[in-house]
Amino acid sequence: MNQGPTSLVESQPWRIITARWQRRLQKDQIKLKIACKGSQLYIIFICTADRVLRPQEAIELVRPVAQQLQRAGIAIVKIGAQSAQAAAPLWVEKVDLRRLILNQDLEEWLEPGPVVNLAPEVSVKSPAQRYLRLRLGNHLGALLPVDSIREVVQILPHKVLIMPHTPAWAMGLYDWRGELIWLVNLDHLLGFPGSRLESGMAIALQNAKLTLGLWVSHVEEIEAHYPQQMQPPRPGLVAANLAPYVQGYFSAINSLVLQPSALFQAIQLRAS
Repeated sequence: MNQGPTSLVESQPWRIITARWQRRLQKDQIKLKIACKGSQLYIIFICTADRVLRPQEAIELVRPVAQQLQRAGIAIVKIGAQSAQAAAPLWVEKVDLRRLILNQDLEEWLEPGPVVNLAPEVSVKSPAQRYLRLRLGNHLGALLPVDSIREVVQILPHKVLIMPHTPAWAMGLYDWRGELIWLVNLDHLLGFPGSRLESGMAIALQNAKLTLGLWVSHVEEIEAHYPQQMQPPRPGLVAANLAPYVQGYFSAINSLVLQPSALFQAIQLRAS
């Protein structure tokens, strides 16, 4: 027989977490309910008419304890806001802790620091470069140079402003920390089938003063490789439709390296 959600206040770790959140939210008169079922954690924020907790604010509450929750066996956190005067939720979000922790790691990895996960060493003195691994289509591995990435966050679909009469690859304008940037479906742009809009990850790609959002279904990890091991995108090694966007190819790990400037250029040409 299936068990229903169980109150987390029965165990000491959850009392500590809920007390921390409650103290932080007390000044706004926001209360919360927490329950757990299997590997899923449920958090409902009971808000007043004067102060409704926004989804991003709730995610920022979860972020500092994400690793603690994951170690406790939690994989998914479902959060929502509810008015004290109504039973229906005002909004609901599903947070994958693995992605949330990965994003937190990315924020740290994107800062200058030591390189980890090095590829096999080569007899050169040039340092390795860092790349973000992502997935194109259903299976093709690809890399983006980390030095072109501004930030990586989980997509909040309600923050995407759909624009009419745009091509399939243009998902709309995205509210990136108060700045409106174009969000582009990278799969569609490169000729792979994909959904118009769904949950996933957004990569803020920086080129000079321009910022572009790339939607991808998955990002995986930061890797370091030696540029001297990269092969040029010659015919037969890279599909013709991908060749204009590819900087090179690491045969040892079967991964393309995308060229950020080529992505910017292609979007500007198609949009003109």
